[in-house]
Amino acid sequence: MTADSNHNQGYTYVELMLAVVLAGMLVLGLSGVVGNALQTGDLVHEKNDMTRQARLAMQRMVRAVSHSRLLLLPLNDNPNSNWLEHIREQTVPASPPVGDSTLATAVLAVTLPAYQDLDNNGIPDADNDGDGQLDEDIGADNNFDAAPGIYLIGDNGNGTLDDSADADPPSDNDEDGVAIEETLNGQDDDGDGSVDEDLSADVNGDGESGVIGVDDDLSGSVDDDNKNDDDEDGQVDEDWYDSLVFHLSNGVLKERTPVPWDANGDSQVTGADYITSDLAENVTYFRIERILQGSDLYQLLDLTLEITSPTSGETVSLRTQVRVGGRCDGFGDDMTPMAQQNGYILLPVMLAITLVAAVAFSMNYESASETNAVSSELESDQARYLAEAGLNHARWQLEQAGCGPFLDIAGQAFGSHSYSATITPNNAGGTITTYSVPVIADAMIKSDTPTQNYGTDAQLSTYFNFIPSSTQRTLYRFDIESSGIPVGAMVVSALAKVFVVDSNDTASVTAHQITEDWTEASVNWDDINTSHDSTTLASIPSGSPVGEYVSFNITPLVQGWVNGNTANQGIMLKTTFIGDLAQFTSNEYGSIDQRPLLEVKITDGSLSNRADITVQGTLANGVTHSVTQENLALYQATPNTLELQPDATEGKDTFLDQWFSTRTCNFSKTRGKSSPLGDDIG
Repeated sequence: MTADSNHNQGYTYVELMLAVVLAGMLVLGLSGVVGNALQTGDLVHEKNDMTRQARLAMQRMVRAVSHSRLLLLPLNDNPNSNWLEHIREQTVPASPPVGDSTLATAVLAVTLPAYQDLDNNGIPDADNDGDGQLDEDIGADNNFDAAPGIYLIGDNGNGTLDDSADADPPSDNDEDGVAIEETLNGQDDDGDGSVDEDLSADVNGDGESGVIGVDDDLSGSVDDDNKNDDDEDGQVDEDWYDSLVFHLSNGVLKERTPVPWDANGDSQVTGADYITSDLAENVTYFRIERILQGSDLYQLLDLTLEITSPTSGETVSLRTQVRVGGRCDGFGDDMTPMAQQNGYILLPVMLAITLVAAVAFSMNYESASETNAVSSELESDQARYLAEAGLNHARWQLEQAGCGPFLDIAGQAFGSHSYSATITPNNAGGTITTYSVPVIADAMIKSDTPTQNYGTDAQLSTYFNFIPSSTQRTLYRFDIESSGIPVGAMVVSALAKVFVVDSNDTASVTAHQITEDWTEASVNWDDINTSHDSTTLASIPSGSPVGEYVSFNITPLVQGWVNGNTANQGIMLKTTFIGDLAQFTSNEYGSIDQRPLLEVKITDGSLSNRADITVQGTLANGVTHSVTQENLALYQATPNTLELQPDATEGKDTFLDQWFSTRTCNFSKTRGKSSPLGDDIG
């Protein structure tokens, strides 16, 4: 054989090294792809968790606010300070405080909703004395926690906890250095921007139990107990404002829930007994704004919550608006868990390297797809919260509008986003008939001449004075029975119109349903002064123009008269603001075209006093979400508050019963993890 026949068929050293290098490059490439896929998966799970926390926290706050009777914090803005009390805003790390405030803190506090019953005794935890009424007999320490304002909370945003310069710090309920500044009258008596926020144990300061001269509990006796016994049941200071608080502590959003047992071990149940649960971690921004429009009765809150990953820097942000007492039932309750994509890898040995590369690419692609899905779902959440904010705005606007006009909301800015609302009354093809109903009986009653009749007076008055005692009230009964209005007709609106002779300069005059029969020729103070529903039907605002008619809406009551299920005993006008006289004409007034009347509009049935609201929320990137609420009543019933003497700075005593007579609350239980009482809250 020749030398050529002995040549070995194999790989050279160079070929072998090249193969090793190529294999190493392939392994490195595959490990990079797999590592990137795993890292992307971790980011997806992290963002899932942040989104879940943000959702839960926002749901808890919205549900609490929408079912609460009273917003405690933020306060309204105080014109005497150089920082904003109505906006509570906090960042992590902390942003510089404003003005004389030493620390910017975000705190949301509302009275405990009636649905909570943690001890399962069938009585709402907020009904501290178990008498079926909420917040009706509070003490000078409104929160009953032996601290200024809310225990361990900086109520006024000045950066200091539980501070007061007053000699009786627990009675300084807004932490402004002065105790007992307000009476429960719906007004800002002390000029600090907030209404009814710092009450005394005798909430009207008249020195008598309940309302002076009134049998509050229908026991048959008048002013029959201690002046601090606001419901005349023989007990004083039985209730307090149970404060449900949401606040930030070291980047954790916490919910502080009052409990009806001794949680702090001091052998008594007070407003300082609570449990604390964590709602969200890594919170970097929390903001609550009390929108300074309309009345406190229909207050809007703007809520923003932002969570940021400490590792990746990824951010989840949610923002919405909610009405206090707005009953946003189901808001966010329909959220479903986010879908997770899972796969299985089968690796035949013969194609190991090829399939590993393919599967690694597939993992990277699926993780990217899942990341996109999570991002898309978060945007959908944000757009839905935005639309819900617009819906709450539209509903609030309807309540403020009364009988109209009902205006659409176009392109309302909401940060960098916006929403629009279309309000469509259900009035296609309807026929409206208007009736001018005259007064059939009217009179004035006076407490200082309790047996005298004033049925023939041409001018009727409302007036209140404490010392010397003098109260005047006006009675009107409209001739519904002879008006020609069909029995059972659908009343679209009913406006009582009275002609102003002397204006109420300081406080509103309130209208109430009379509950006892009377005649113009014989009625007097002793006969009827207590025979009226304490609930305010409507109000005549202060400063009503002299020499003109002023109108107020009593549609719900007139509908009852027309249906025949409510006796037509008329209405009573009264005021409880000391020294504020108002005068109106009677049916005996000389000028016929200046006499009182009732303007009633009815429909033939094809017109409904209801509307549909459609809202579209649009994110800055164009993502949209729409919500619709159908058949919403345009003419809202007056909130059901027990007002014993409304609208007075003195001689006033009321208690809150419930804010919305049509509310349907979800009586589910809320639980939390206990926390030491000493938690610091800014």
